[in-house]
Amino acid sequence: MRILRRHNYASGQTIAALEAKRYTSYRHTRWTPDSRIDKPLKLYTCAVDPNWIDYNGHMTVSSYLNAFGYASDALFRCIGIDEDYRAVGHSFYTVETHINYYREASGGEPLHFTTQLLGLDEKRLHFFHTMHHGLTGKLLCTTEQMLVYVDVKAASACRPGNARCGLLPGNCPRSGRFHRRA
Repeated sequence: MRILRRHNYASGQTIAALEAKRYTSYRHTRWTPDSRIDKPLKLYTCAVDPNWIDYNGHMTVSSYLNAFGYASDALFRCIGIDEDYRAVGHSFYTVETHINYYREASGGEPLHFTTQLLGLDEKRLHFFHTMHHGLTGKLLCTTEQMLVYVDVKAASACRPGNARCGLLPGNCPRSGRFHRRA
């Protein structure tokens, strides 16, 4: 069904509409070179989707990563990576993910996420997401991810060059080096 999204046809229209609603609900300010990134960013909140629930009544293993994917999308939009940006053939691809599960979440429960930038250089973006229960604040899950900047058409890693991405090496307080999270 997801392939139909590209063509805005049948169930693809429904998926596209749901994603558009999710993306417009992000509460963030577009990053600018004078923005300070000195603490974890709070860019994304959601409720546990009923489709993410397994036979035990809590989120499936893959749903935690799916939810973190939406938090990554919020980060991308914050730094200028959106549909228009990707249409010219540039993006970030995830090459490594580490995930830790601490507590369960059930259908409908509110979630909030933080994102901490750990490093950025000419080809890589390294960050750490946390997922918290939206009411209790308890830590539910974390993920640390490494992404590479890619030229989608060439299917290979590349430098951002003159791309419209606002967060580039030299513009980020953590650029050119990688940090361990605090």
